[in-house]
Amino acid sequence: MSSDGRWEASGTHVARQALNAASSHGERPAARRASPRARMRSSSPRRKDEVLVSVEIDAERREHWLMSGGRWAIRLDLFDGTLLGGPVLVEHRISGLQSAKPKQVALRQFIVLAQNGGLPRSMMPKESKAALWILELRVGDAVMAGSNQQEIARRLFGGAISPKHWRAENPSYRSRVQRLVK
Repeated sequence: MSSDGRWEASGTHVARQALNAASSHGERPAARRASPRARMRSSSPRRKDEVLVSVEIDAERREHWLMSGGRWAIRLDLFDGTLLGGPVLVEHRISGLQSAKPKQVALRQFIVLAQNGGLPRSMMPKESKAALWILELRVGDAVMAGSNQQEIARRLFGGAISPKHWRAENPSYRSRVQRLVK
């Protein structure tokens, strides 16, 4: 961010690849379609310092940017102007006390990202449901592979599952696996 409050897109590596690709394309993407050269295809960065950028332009010609380092993501919604054409004035609007705290956190993250090109672990939000999502994915993979509920329970909970009569002797694990399978 420069001293006059503008974010120098060309001065940071955050969006350099997408900006260069979009500007070399020669024209703005059509409404509701992202420029194929600005959108990165990979779901996670290949290098530690690589940041992936996606831009979508809606029917009102507003740009919606998503920047991700794989473990974090920041979204910018531009109501006026364009990042595709170079530097833009960044304003952060906070209205109402109820929504102020999360918006301050997002602003702090954006400033650190613009200055350093990445976010330290301490600024990355912790996802409280990540462990459950991983468990659901593992169960989904097991079901697709043809595993029954007892096999899934043994894989997930190991020695806690009794060798015989597991449904009667371990009803809590049986219920848990049944909920995960549904």
